[in-house]
Amino acid sequence: MLKKKKKRSKKKKVFLKKKKKKKKKNFLNFFIKKKKKNIDNIESCLKFKKDCESSKKKTYNSLINFKNLGKKLCGYGATSKSTTIMNYCNIDNSILDYICDTTKDKIGKYSPGKHIPIVSMSHFYNNKPDICYLFAWNHKKEIFKKENSFLKNGGKWFSHVSL
Repeated sequence: MLKKKKKRSKKKKVFLKKKKKKKKKNFLNFFIKKKKKNIDNIESCLKFKKDCESSKKKTYNSLINFKNLGKKLCGYGATSKSTTIMNYCNIDNSILDYICDTTKDKIGKYSPGKHIPIVSMSHFYNNKPDICYLFAWNHKKEIFKKENSFLKNGGKWFSHVSL
């Protein structure tokens, strides 16, 4: 008995390949920019460290001084940046009474690490602080426009960056 040979389907092999990027050029440009900004050496790294430590001390001491004067303090914007700043500068719920935010998923929770309550904006409007730490400093124009009554009623904005 003769067996029939099965016809094999011709399968095509497909090879995918990413386009080559100009890695060498981009890599070189990266280092040229660092060199121009003088951040490609240990001295600039040590200066950066010193500046961070100085800012940390200045920020913490300013907040403690406000608190010692009996000022009510809060934070504005429960951002990831705020978590970094609070944990690095040791700003906890003995310094900030609350952090107000508009994100519904954050309201009713606490800041990571320092356990400062995150509240709604209505809490901010009904419990006006004397000083508000602007954690969302990258949105300061919009926030200052939106919260102009805070300043008009004697409130003050604070941040570790110049406002």
